Amino acid sequence: MESDTYEATFTEDSAELVRTDSGITTTLKIVVSPEDDAEVRHLSITNTSGRLQDIEVTSYCELVLALPAADASHPAFSKLFVQTEYVARLGALLATRRKRSPGDPDIWVAHQAVVEGEELGALEIETDRARFLAAGMKCERRLP
Repeated sequence: MESDTYEATFTEDSAELVRTDSGITTTLKIVVSPEDDAEVRHLSITNTSGRLQDIEVTSYCELVLALPAADASHPAFSKLFVQTEYVARLGALLATRRKRSPGDPDIWVAHQAVVEGEELGALEIETDRARFLAAGMKCERRLP
């Protein structure tokens, strides 16, 4: 879908994407750590439409916890070793790569969503790619 306005700004360690659709402005700022393998994404949503709107936010990624060459040669096999779990007390989704041999390094990824403002619905977690994508096929956009 084409937006009303769209602007992208890139710097050495960050990107900012601003988009407006029907009175809803989203600003996504992505900052990459120069010292660690980490990135932080901050999403701001502003409703200037004058209408009350329910907005769902979905975060999705395809994890690769292997060397690029290994993933490129056998992506399905590489994904067999990724294990995920949601840790409620941390409010975080954790992923790790099961070791194939004792000398393999420990590899971990954490994903956490923090909401400032009112939450109307419960948090939903899905780590099965097929189920997630199938659910996404039912996505609809409703505007009054």
